[in-house]
Amino acid sequence: MSRSFILKSAIAISIGAVAGYNSVQYFKNRNSSHRYLASITMSKLASEQLSKTLVDVKIKNVEVGLTDSDTSTVKVILTAYKPIAAGLTYNWNIPSDVQVLQGQTSGSLPEFAANQTQELVLKLSGYNKVKKNYVSFTLAGDVDATRFQREVLASSRPEDSFEYVVQEYERSKANDVRVNSKLGKSEYKAPIDLKKVVH
Repeated sequence: MSRSFILKSAIAISIGAVAGYNSVQYFKNRNSSHRYLASITMSKLASEQLSKTLVDVKIKNVEVGLTDSDTSTVKVILTAYKPIAAGLTYNWNIPSDVQVLQGQTSGSLPEFAANQTQELVLKLSGYNKVKKNYVSFTLAGDVDATRFQREVLASSRPEDSFEYVVQEYERSKANDVRVNSKLGKSEYKAPIDLKKVVH
């Protein structure tokens, strides 16, 4: 073997060893920003999961205007699964080109009893079928020393979304199952029975 081959092999092995060692140290580092970001995501996820067991939050387009001059109404329905103390804060996130005609865009909720429902309604201008817009509602605070956070979103043109198409498909499928279970599955019969035809 020549000297240059041995020298090149030694350099390649040294570089590989250094790169391998540094890679292992990088992934073992507990103060890595990647680990920090992952823990933030998990805590937010845990907060949202816990929140779903305390309060049901639904957003609904009561009425969506067809033109820019029409008024639209959006409603949030909150239902508590257990008693919740006063102090949860809410905030409507409204696009800059949408105006609030009636209703509060932020505030604090009173005390909830178990199975109690509260409704928050906004009347809006600029939220209509002409241009696709989104309105979101955020509910946050502390419940039993645990961070509470929920957010729901409504679109002025929900029929344009993939979720809407899936929901409509599932709804029609459920209706078909219900009809077939009540009436029995209908079978198509041809006008001429091929078994009775003489050849």
